[in-house]
Amino acid sequence: MKKIVFLAAAACLALVAQGQTALRLMSYNVRNARGMDNVRNVERTADVIRLERPDVVAVQEVDSMTRRSGGRYVLGEIAEATGMNATFAAAIDFDGGKYGIGLLSKSTPLRVSRFALLGREERRALLVAEFDDYVYCCAHLSLTAEDRLKSMEIIRQATADYDKPVFLAGDFNAEPESEFIAALQNDFTLLCVPDAATFPADDPKRKLDYIAVRKPKGEGCVVTEAKVVGGTQASDHLPIVVDVQLGL
Repeated sequence: MKKIVFLAAAACLALVAQGQTALRLMSYNVRNARGMDNVRNVERTADVIRLERPDVVAVQEVDSMTRRSGGRYVLGEIAEATGMNATFAAAIDFDGGKYGIGLLSKSTPLRVSRFALLGREERRALLVAEFDDYVYCCAHLSLTAEDRLKSMEIIRQATADYDKPVFLAGDFNAEPESEFIAALQNDFTLLCVPDAATFPADDPKRKLDYIAVRKPKGEGCVVTEAKVVGGTQASDHLPIVVDVQLGL
């Protein structure tokens, strides 16, 4: 699979020479495993993730037990196909089941929390999962600029008290020059390449997908590579990947 690779040297912070943990972080709006051809194919979605070998993936737009998906737990099927753990967070009741976001992770989270976010066109959610050395959060934010900004305060409060690096990833529905991304950077450092387009997958023109780390604990985090994974149309979004070293 062809990869579009960008080095994120500008996002690197202070390198801690000893006691580091390497992590591969991923975010992917999977469109419920439905590709640009409008065919739902869980195995195809899983292939994209397997090839990247991430430690943790923030997943957006996924069904649980809906009629649309034939009563299937789509995140769980992707997890089984990739050999990862699944953690689902519903945003809305939908079509006889639930629709929302999730995490795939190599290790089982120590603790998981769900927070409601604003979205006048559709309710939104924040999923926060704590692991031994870090916290990984997934969000799929509103299409409405005002609701995104109000959700930022909820994100701040939900992530403020952790004494370890906190990563926030997902489809923020915001362009790099937007007011939301400016507000986000008051509390978080962007780790992904800020102007690398991720949508639509067949001809990417817009940057909607991000991975960031919360200040100040993220100051020991160093990006060794950041990239958009191109050459796949398993969803209408391209996935993003960031390799980091945690200074512990």
